[in-house]
Amino acid sequence: MSIKEASASGQTPGAIPFAPLQMFRAGGRARRAVLLWLALCTVTIPSGMLTRVFEWTGLAIELGGVTVHLTVYLPLLICVPLVLWYGFLWAAIPAYFSTFLVAVLGNMPTPWLWIFPLANPLGLAMFTLMYRVSSLRSDVRGSTSIAGFSAIALVAALAGSAGAFVWVYANRVGVNTAYPVWQGWWLGGWLQALCFTLPTLWLLSPTIERWLAPIKPKRSLQRRDFSHRLLPAIVSVVVVLVTYVTAARLFSLKQFEAAAASIGDPAVAQQMLNSIDSLSYPLYVLAATLVAIGFFGYRAAMYWNHTLLKANDLLKEHNLELEKLATTDTLTGVYNRRKVLELLHAEFERAKRNGLDLGVMMIDADSFKRVNDTYGHLVGDEVITGLAGRLQSELREYDLLGRYGGEEFIAILPQTVHEQTRVIAERIRAAVAAEPLETSAGPLSMTVSLGFATLRAEDPDENGQLDRADRALLLAKEAGRNRVISGHEVLAAEAQTAAKKEPELAGPV
Repeated sequence: MSIKEASASGQTPGAIPFAPLQMFRAGGRARRAVLLWLALCTVTIPSGMLTRVFEWTGLAIELGGVTVHLTVYLPLLICVPLVLWYGFLWAAIPAYFSTFLVAVLGNMPTPWLWIFPLANPLGLAMFTLMYRVSSLRSDVRGSTSIAGFSAIALVAALAGSAGAFVWVYANRVGVNTAYPVWQGWWLGGWLQALCFTLPTLWLLSPTIERWLAPIKPKRSLQRRDFSHRLLPAIVSVVVVLVTYVTAARLFSLKQFEAAAASIGDPAVAQQMLNSIDSLSYPLYVLAATLVAIGFFGYRAAMYWNHTLLKANDLLKEHNLELEKLATTDTLTGVYNRRKVLELLHAEFERAKRNGLDLGVMMIDADSFKRVNDTYGHLVGDEVITGLAGRLQSELREYDLLGRYGGEEFIAILPQTVHEQTRVIAERIRAAVAAEPLETSAGPLSMTVSLGFATLRAEDPDENGQLDRADRALLLAKEAGRNRVISGHEVLAAEAQTAAKKEPELAGPV
């Protein structure tokens, strides 16, 4: 899969498509980005073992008379910026293997050895989901970006703490050991993000994002894109918060069961259990409220997304109408003078660049002034419109027709040699003369005169070719109308005229 193909395959907009081999082969900045990622992986993956070696898991810290537990896990200091700068897979791979080494060092049983390392990529997935549906900046400039990052970091830390339950189950430890591990995981991860990752993003993101911008795909809004991102993000947040509430209640009940044996008075024990319930159930109510808010928030967001997309469609339609008005002759429906000359320039440049042929015709309705003087300008307009339709029907599908002015038209014939241009011109002349044009004044017989010219190697621009076609048209008019004259004939006639004048200028010998 190429880098371009990867960018079109559902990757996060703004993320670098995960195609390290193709990027390395591409060279330049893409290769340097891959080398930087490999260097960061080399540092990140083994750094996780420091947590195991130095026992930085569930460290007890006294804060205002309350004991909290923190875990220091260095790989996240690199993986969180990576997920915002590069994309999910770029960060998830070093996060997975760093945790895998920790599991190996801790002699975790084989089945769980492969599942446990998924915990931190799960937290990184929260960053990906939340940033995909928000306009938050990775450089955390401004209070909104800082608050958004802090909230997302909390949800990500809570999601990642699912690994604590895997660790507890795999190692068969009691609640007194499990609770510090679980709290240390999410609280430590969140505080790390606030105290270290956030300043890192603030300092480095502007430079890194500018450097990576040329190899990142453009952001684009697709009709179904928003709903496909928003719903998973809302569901993920709700699931994480409900899981947190459930886990907190479970740990409280387990701790109560462990302490209940030492409480002699059943009334006191029941009072303590009621206290746990009185703290737990409001959290469930809060979780249910969050579900409702998430649902109605999703519906509201989808409503406004639909409204904006509909407005965008209307704007596109109006823009197309404006473009049509700006490029089309309102009477005949063919290109107007400005547009057809613009197209002629483009075709001329393409023909010169690629060594192609190009034919240009100037077409003029014969004795059109007589129509206006006899039948009026409204009938004259009908004649012009009918003539444009007759011309269009005789041209090829890829030929271009425009109204040059008044009763005069210009036709552009790409990749057409001189004789073929003459054949088409004669076909047009014969078609117009063969059948009258229908008007409100009845059928009117019309003829046209045509001058054409084909591309010459010495033509500096399209004006030279157009001028020959125009002079050929004048010659056709002078020769009696209803005929076709080529630019070659014009040049030959002019050369003959010049040759006749030369002896007269020389005088008697």
